[in-house]
Amino acid sequence: MQLGNRWIARLLAGGVVLAVVQPSNASEAEQKFGDWTYKFIADNFDGSRQHIAHVMGRGEDGKRATGALLIKCDDEKMAPYATYLTVRAYFGVSGKSLVRYRVDQSPLVEELWKEDERSVINFDKPKVRAMIHQLIAGSRFAIEAIDLRGTAHRTIFSLKGSNAALTRVLENCGDK
Repeated sequence: MQLGNRWIARLLAGGVVLAVVQPSNASEAEQKFGDWTYKFIADNFDGSRQHIAHVMGRGEDGKRATGALLIKCDDEKMAPYATYLTVRAYFGVSGKSLVRYRVDQSPLVEELWKEDERSVINFDKPKVRAMIHQLIAGSRFAIEAIDLRGTAHRTIFSLKGSNAALTRVLENCGDK
């Protein structure tokens, strides 16, 4: 068993020793496909099995990293969902933010995604699946999310390698 942090407290009066051990309960596997990364995490403690495909994006100028796109499921029985995480933004925690995106030159899609502090998340199964299929077939993904102050945050993502990474997520996540 692999040991993480360890604390030992000793009660002098009774000579009792208490040891709390935090074992490593997760196994991970990661594969790189072009600009995309696929990661599998199996948690031996609670039995959950996450499948994650993610990519880092750049601003419209192409120079600085401005965000990440994750397509994942937290358990193999659940459908995948999409998360857009961006720097220098605060979206809130209880509402919905306007998100606009397009793959290549396809029509612009406008949706309301759930706010989660510095990210927005789409849990709508049919919409996420449609987006995943567009990502697999495309070469460039542009997304814009409006934060709590009304500022638009745009990020451009390469879709090189998305086919392999996203196909693994689709094959392993439930609710097909």
